[in-house]
Amino acid sequence: MLKGALLALAAGAVLAAVVGSVMPSSYEILRSAEVKAHPVKVYLSVGELRDWPKWWPWTELEPAAKFSFGSQTSGVGSTVALRGRPGAGRVKITGASPTGGIEFDYAFDSGAGNGRGGIELKASGDRTIVTWRVQGRFNIPVLGGYLAALADPMHGGMLGWGLNNLKTLVEADQREVLSGP
Repeated sequence: MLKGALLALAAGAVLAAVVGSVMPSSYEILRSAEVKAHPVKVYLSVGELRDWPKWWPWTELEPAAKFSFGSQTSGVGSTVALRGRPGAGRVKITGASPTGGIEFDYAFDSGAGNGRGGIELKASGDRTIVTWRVQGRFNIPVLGGYLAALADPMHGGMLGWGLNNLKTLVEADQREVLSGP
């Protein structure tokens, strides 16, 4: 009986390894929210890295997190380094448009979860549809596929939380924004 149980356990481990090896290791997480503001007003908080701690969900989970901003904090080339849970990492803005949003690269020093992302701003009447996208690949043999499959259920809620924080921040902002002629 013990021999049969050990054989079944070994077969299960081999099957899990085979399945993990063929699963895609890439992931994409998308969440959207509607903000009652012009895209330029939303961009004021999204495109300025110094505003990220005000709406970023991880700030609430890790109040002791440290943000180190580069010499440039908005627009293409701006950077921020982070220390705290889930580890040390950095973000670099690679694309920026006050009416369209931002694109960014992110990397954790551990090498896990590196990727690209963006926050798209799309005008819809007197509101803006804000879509936060994160995509990447886990380059960990066997486990990468399992981690990629769990990325959305584990982290999608964090993006939703951040968008809700952003919505609250932007809608409470009393600054007037000129949106053109």
